[in-house]
Amino acid sequence: MLIERDTESEELADALSAAADGTGGMVLVTGPVGSGKTEFLSAFAGHAVRAGAVAVRATGSAAERNVPLAVIHQLTSDIPSDKAAAIGLRRLLSTARDGVHDLTFSRTGAITPPAANLFIDVWEHILRLADQTPLVIQVDDVQHIDDASLHCLLFCARRLSSARVLLVLADSGQSRQLSTMLQAEAAHLPNYRSLRLAPLTPRGTARVLSRHLGVPAPPRLVAACHALTGGNVSLVRAIAADCANARGRPADEPVIGAAFRSTVHANVRRCGDATVQVAALLAVLGGLATRRLLTKALAADPMAIAQDLDTLEAMGLTEGERIRRPAVGAAVLESFSAETRAGLHRQAAVLLHDVGGPATVIADHLLAAGSIDASWAGGILEEAADAALDAGDHHRAIEFLRLAAQRHGAGGRQYEIIAKVMLIERQHDPRSAIRHLPTLVDAHRLGRLGDRTALELVDALTWDGQYASASKILRQMTAPGTRHDPETVSWLHVTRYRARHTFPVLRQSLREVQETDVRHVSTAERAAAALTRVLARDNEAEAADQAELILTMPPVADYTTSAIKMAVVALVYAGRIKKARQWCDRYLREWAASAPAAWRGALSAIRADIALREGDLGAASKHARKALDLVDFDTWGVGLPDPLGKLILAATWSGDLQTATHLISRPVRQEAFQTRFGLVYVHAQVHYNLALRQPEVALRKALACGRLMQDWDLDHSSLVPWRTDAAEAYLQLGELDRAKELAQEQLRRAGATDARSRAIALRVVASTIEPSSRLPLLTRAADLLRACGDRLELARVLADRGIARWALHEADRGTADLADARRLALECGAMPLVSALDPLVEKENAVEETPVVSPGVSLLAPRRDARASRKNLESLTKAELRVVELAAARHSNREISRKLRITVSTVEQHLTNAFRKLGVRRRTDLWTFFHVDALRKPPGDHGSASGNAV
Repeated sequence: MLIERDTESEELADALSAAADGTGGMVLVTGPVGSGKTEFLSAFAGHAVRAGAVAVRATGSAAERNVPLAVIHQLTSDIPSDKAAAIGLRRLLSTARDGVHDLTFSRTGAITPPAANLFIDVWEHILRLADQTPLVIQVDDVQHIDDASLHCLLFCARRLSSARVLLVLADSGQSRQLSTMLQAEAAHLPNYRSLRLAPLTPRGTARVLSRHLGVPAPPRLVAACHALTGGNVSLVRAIAADCANARGRPADEPVIGAAFRSTVHANVRRCGDATVQVAALLAVLGGLATRRLLTKALAADPMAIAQDLDTLEAMGLTEGERIRRPAVGAAVLESFSAETRAGLHRQAAVLLHDVGGPATVIADHLLAAGSIDASWAGGILEEAADAALDAGDHHRAIEFLRLAAQRHGAGGRQYEIIAKVMLIERQHDPRSAIRHLPTLVDAHRLGRLGDRTALELVDALTWDGQYASASKILRQMTAPGTRHDPETVSWLHVTRYRARHTFPVLRQSLREVQETDVRHVSTAERAAAALTRVLARDNEAEAADQAELILTMPPVADYTTSAIKMAVVALVYAGRIKKARQWCDRYLREWAASAPAAWRGALSAIRADIALREGDLGAASKHARKALDLVDFDTWGVGLPDPLGKLILAATWSGDLQTATHLISRPVRQEAFQTRFGLVYVHAQVHYNLALRQPEVALRKALACGRLMQDWDLDHSSLVPWRTDAAEAYLQLGELDRAKELAQEQLRRAGATDARSRAIALRVVASTIEPSSRLPLLTRAADLLRACGDRLELARVLADRGIARWALHEADRGTADLADARRLALECGAMPLVSALDPLVEKENAVEETPVVSPGVSLLAPRRDARASRKNLESLTKAELRVVELAAARHSNREISRKLRITVSTVEQHLTNAFRKLGVRRRTDLWTFFHVDALRKPPGDHGSASGNAV
């Protein structure tokens, strides 16, 4: 069933009726490729046969364009064999075939007498065929007809007026010369009609879609399909077929599938060569195509280009000088071979470069072309890479730069470009960046890297733990008498400060660095200086003010992410935790969508540290895991201990020792322990060992960490409070004097800004003295912690103060402290502390479980003899073991009595005997044996890296 062809069908029916009555004529059906001409002719042929006529059909072919009488032969082959005239006509043509090459034909010239004689014979046979029955002669794709057949048919057309013959020709208009000639010839014929098949209207488009889909087409689908196809019948049907074949796709969006692409291919290939070339250039140039560019590219006449553009627009592929939709352009290009497409992109790149087109578009064409021998290509690719980076498309930038490096060949510029690729990959794909390091180290050795690039290489080598190579470059750059430009000097100072606060292994490599001109001090240099001063206790308050000022400054050219990170870390170590959190959260929000993964990973690690210092273990774990998700374990380089250590610490303090054990077993590179991050990791190891009641291991690591901090002039308790770490290990060993000595030393060394370290030291000192002397210290510690915002450490202090108050018979105040401590511990997620406090805040247990409080006893630091061994446990009777297991599981004496069906007095007796045999002072110490015993193996030093951390 034809859609929106009723008027044209009626015109053809009228022409057939006239021919049947003896008034023959010619009808020229025109319309672009894909407009449905073939289907229209087929439908009319069926109508003619049903009306009693004989219909013969032929189709012009480009392949037979130069075969004389090819179309006439097709027509005779289609005549029913029982017609006597048909037999005669075939004989005539068979006889003419031998001599037809001696006849001369031209598309526009006059026919020769021999040709006229042949045409007269053909016409007489046609008249005999139509003598009894009307005859309809149809020729589709007449634009491809051979010259001999064309002249024969026109010869006959001029004699149709009194014959029962209707000649119907279909022309796609691709041969402007032929179309003009046909129309000129037909204009003089008495019974000539011209029919133009128009594109489908939106309503017609809807009918086609609905027929194929089996349901009414949604209005949005109709509108989108009409906009995509321009109403071209073949394209609309292809979209309908793809939509019908699609499953699970939105019903109101066109589906661009195999049917659509193959139809575009077929339609384009049916055009003339010139039109195909124009379509190809329009597809490859996209929105930048102009008639001027097309004329220049094809060296064609502007009028010819205009005609080709009209043909393509009529086909529904274009709108003016633009491909109608990207999907259409992609389908057009798919119809060409890969080699042809590369050539088209190469041609487009040259054209756009000559007219000053956008660098990124030219670079895209250069990439698609694969190669081009043009001196300007490298510069365009670099310019395009910068533009892509500004737009946040680092993948595209890297592709441009890689091709640019190939264009420059083995030279200094090539290595500068490789270094730029490395810099981009370090931010987005650190693992890929590492592969460039050997090439760039060789390039520096050969003197082919600029100073700024050399410093970027030093930074990359350092983070990969290649300290020897980094040091060699720095020694060369800071050799006596070496001079650099102001920007390089400023970045050399950044490197020098980093060596002081993070990479002490590089300090000896920086010989002399000239002073930075105050006009060229970079933001990164100011941030690095602020962090260094904080850790060196060099007027910390002023340095922290400088760091905060850097964060408030508007972005400038050198406002690097490293400056932001160093400034935030300076605030953290200066004790300005709230400010650090605010700035960190701000940048995490701003960087969430577009910033490189490496930036967000580093900032997430800092945010985890802030959360730990505020006692928010859930947030600390979340941010540390985020850091490790954004940049995986293997690509953190020597920075891995930073987020990993914080995650271990959060898991340990949360009581999730199984996770902590898993994390601490992950290998960490030895080079990492020559950095500030290694110190942070050892701090986490110490607390993990303390949680497992391994005080000797914890002590050894804490003291070794302290020696390194002193050797590196990084002995700042806000970085790692190694003295109180060691002191807590001494508490577990029962060596109170040494614990007190270390804690007091930390108390003396902690600056005015380091309230948290002072509070921790006060708590540890309090654990070493009599309860009567503890309250003032613990109260001072609580005040400091409330001011600095560490809720977990405050919970620990309040727990110890509550126990001390109980010992001093201040039961109500002690119970209030313990209740506050438990609430804070629960909010922080510190479940071991919650478990230890639970029995102490239950009223029914308050009297029976009042702990023995003496020097060295703290709720957080039980003496070493509180750790039960399997041998001790085996010394218990079965009855005592059952009671101990329930007590360790936090059941009260009354609950144990009911469960075991024994008296409360018997429970107390069993517990007394068990405490004596196990060497513990209170029931909260019992969980440690059962928890440790539940692990698969006693965790000691896990892996070579963690076992030899310092």
